[in-house]
Amino acid sequence: MNVLDAEVGQTYGPYELKFDNNKIKEYINCVTFLENKELYSEYLPPFFPVALALSELIEDLKLFQLGLEAVHSGQEASWEREISPKMNIFAKGKLSSKKYIRKSLFLVISVEYNDLNNQLIGSSISRIILNEK
Repeated sequence: MNVLDAEVGQTYGPYELKFDNNKIKEYINCVTFLENKELYSEYLPPFFPVALALSELIEDLKLFQLGLEAVHSGQEASWEREISPKMNIFAKGKLSSKKYIRKSLFLVISVEYNDLNNQLIGSSISRIILNEK
């Protein structure tokens, strides 16, 4: 269901996050400082799972099919433990807030990340603003 028709509380997923070595290397090369790269030899950068889940959510929200301009205006994340590339992680999203202000639509999407045993690993909040072109 596209986000324009969705109501607050609409859920998305769960998405199984795949930690492909090439994608991990590309992400680390793009977003980390050279001195931090060794930190991520055993564990994933904290925002990498968020980026994977957000790309899945964007597909389900049909943001690019609606002909609207989208701005990712904010991101928060908190983790209960470190994440290794060998973990199986499932992300489940929820439309937490949807407000029209003038000609813009402000969205807040909450995501929970769980392991195979449905134990909470972490959570994130994404803020997206949509405008007509």
